[in-house]
Amino acid sequence: MSEKLAPVRRCIACRKRGPKEVFLRFVCITTGVLLDEKQKLPGRGAYLHRSYECLSKASDVKKWERAFRLGRGQVNKKQMVDLVAACLSNLDLSKEIPESSTSQGKKLRFF
Repeated sequence: MSEKLAPVRRCIACRKRGPKEVFLRFVCITTGVLLDEKQKLPGRGAYLHRSYECLSKASDVKKWERAFRLGRGQVNKKQMVDLVAACLSNLDLSKEIPESSTSQGKKLRFF
Protein backbone atom coordinates (compact mmCIF):
# COMPACT_ATOMS: atom_id res chain seq x y z
CA MET A 1 0.00 0.00 0.00
CA SER A 2 1.39 3.44 -0.87
CA GLU A 3 1.94 6.13 1.74
CA LYS A 4 -0.38 9.13 1.88
CA LEU A 5 1.35 12.21 0.47
CA ALA A 6 0.81 15.62 2.07
CA PRO A 7 0.13 18.44 -0.41
CA VAL A 8 2.90 21.05 -0.57
CA ARG A 9 2.33 24.77 -1.10
CA ARG A 10 4.65 27.79 -1.48
CA CYS A 11 4.43 31.01 0.53
CA ILE A 12 4.15 34.04 -1.76
CA ALA A 13 6.14 36.19 0.69
CA CYS A 14 9.19 34.08 1.57
CA ARG A 15 8.86 31.54 -1.31
CA LYS A 16 9.49 28.59 1.06
CA ARG A 17 7.55 25.37 0.63
CA GLY A 18 5.67 23.47 3.28
CA PRO A 19 2.61 21.34 3.95
CA LYS A 20 -0.75 22.93 3.24
CA GLU A 21 -1.73 22.99 6.93
CA VAL A 22 0.84 25.65 7.88
CA PHE A 23 -0.50 28.27 5.45
CA LEU A 24 -3.29 30.80 5.23
CA ARG A 25 -5.07 30.52 1.87
CA PHE A 26 -6.33 33.51 -0.07
CA VAL A 27 -8.62 33.22 -3.09
CA CYS A 28 -9.02 35.60 -6.01
CA ILE A 29 -12.65 36.05 -7.04
CA THR A 30 -14.32 38.60 -9.31
CA THR A 31 -14.92 41.09 -6.47
CA GLY A 32 -11.40 40.87 -5.05
CA VAL A 33 -9.30 38.71 -2.74
CA LEU A 34 -10.69 36.82 0.25
CA LEU A 35 -9.17 34.89 3.12
CA ASP A 36 -10.27 31.27 2.68
CA GLU A 37 -10.30 30.11 6.31
CA LYS A 38 -11.58 26.60 5.55
CA GLN A 39 -9.40 26.26 2.42
CA LYS A 40 -12.39 25.06 0.39
CA LEU A 41 -13.44 28.02 -1.78
CA PRO A 42 -13.17 27.59 -5.55
CA GLY A 43 -10.67 29.62 -7.50
CA ARG A 44 -6.95 30.15 -7.69
CA GLY A 45 -5.35 30.26 -4.27
CA ALA A 46 -2.32 32.06 -2.88
CA TYR A 47 -0.67 30.93 0.33
CA LEU A 48 1.08 32.75 3.18
CA HIS A 49 2.71 31.34 6.29
CA ARG A 50 0.89 32.05 9.54
CA SER A 51 3.63 34.41 10.71
CA TYR A 52 4.05 38.12 11.22
CA GLU A 53 7.12 38.12 8.96
CA CYS A 54 5.36 36.69 5.92
CA LEU A 55 2.14 38.65 6.43
CA SER A 56 4.05 41.91 6.76
CA LYS A 57 5.93 41.18 3.49
CA ALA A 58 2.63 40.47 1.71
CA SER A 59 1.66 44.09 1.06
CA ASP A 60 3.61 43.98 -2.23
CA VAL A 61 0.94 43.81 -4.95
CA LYS A 62 3.33 42.18 -7.44
CA LYS A 63 3.48 39.06 -5.27
CA TRP A 64 -0.30 38.73 -5.40
CA GLU A 65 -0.46 39.36 -9.14
CA ARG A 66 2.13 36.64 -9.74
CA ALA A 67 0.37 34.19 -7.41
CA PHE A 68 -3.03 34.75 -9.01
CA ARG A 69 -1.55 34.93 -12.52
CA LEU A 70 -3.01 38.36 -13.13
CA GLY A 71 -1.74 41.27 -15.18
CA ARG A 72 -0.29 44.43 -13.69
CA GLY A 73 -2.81 46.70 -12.00
CA GLN A 74 -5.48 44.02 -11.54
CA VAL A 75 -5.00 43.72 -7.78
CA ASN A 76 -6.30 46.59 -5.66
CA LYS A 77 -3.41 47.70 -3.43
CA LYS A 78 -5.65 49.32 -0.80
CA GLN A 79 -7.75 46.17 -0.52
CA MET A 80 -4.62 44.02 -0.11
CA VAL A 81 -3.15 46.30 2.56
CA ASP A 82 -6.47 46.25 4.45
CA LEU A 83 -6.75 42.46 4.14
CA VAL A 84 -3.18 41.88 5.34
CA ALA A 85 -3.69 44.35 8.22
CA ALA A 86 -6.85 42.50 9.27
CA CYS A 87 -5.00 39.17 9.15
CA LEU A 88 -2.12 40.60 11.20
CA SER A 89 -4.50 41.91 13.86
CA ASN A 90 -6.35 38.58 14.05
CA LEU A 91 -3.31 36.31 13.75
CA ASP A 92 -3.51 33.47 16.25
CA LEU A 93 0.04 32.27 16.79
CA SER A 94 -1.26 29.20 18.62
CA LYS A 95 -2.26 27.85 15.19
CA GLU A 96 1.29 28.23 13.92
CA ILE A 97 2.77 24.81 13.29
CA PRO A 98 6.49 24.35 13.98
CA GLU A 99 8.40 23.32 10.85
CA SER A 100 9.85 20.25 12.56
CA SER A 101 6.42 18.72 13.14
CA THR A 102 4.69 19.65 9.89
CA SER A 103 5.02 16.46 7.89
CA GLN A 104 3.76 14.19 10.72
CA GLY A 105 5.21 11.10 9.11
CA LYS A 106 3.77 11.85 5.68
CA LYS A 107 5.86 12.28 2.57
CA LEU A 108 5.54 15.67 0.91
CA ARG A 109 4.12 15.81 -2.59
CA PHE A 110 5.77 18.33 -4.92
CA PHE A 111 3.99 19.25 -8.12
